[in-house]
Amino acid sequence: MPELTEIDAEVITKKVKQYFENINPQLGFLLFRIESIDPNTEKDWWVVKCSFKASFGSNKRLYYELHISKEGRMGAVDKIKEDES
Repeated sequence: MPELTEIDAEVITKKVKQYFENINPQLGFLLFRIESIDPNTEKDWWVVKCSFKASFGSNKRLYYELHISKEGRMGAVDKIKEDES
């Protein structure tokens, strides 16, 4: 898999954010952030880790891992942890 370019990172970030905004339209207020974007060369997917606050004013941060194909298809979405920050 080729190295991640700035354009790829921007497209992947938008896809991930749109996915969660469809579930929770208030995401923009929940301090959403991309933690990492790494290639999974075995399956030709990007592995994206992101996090956001559980709710407005909450100290709990939720962490998710998403798999996105190089064509932009969403794959598995897994909640990987939560913590107080």
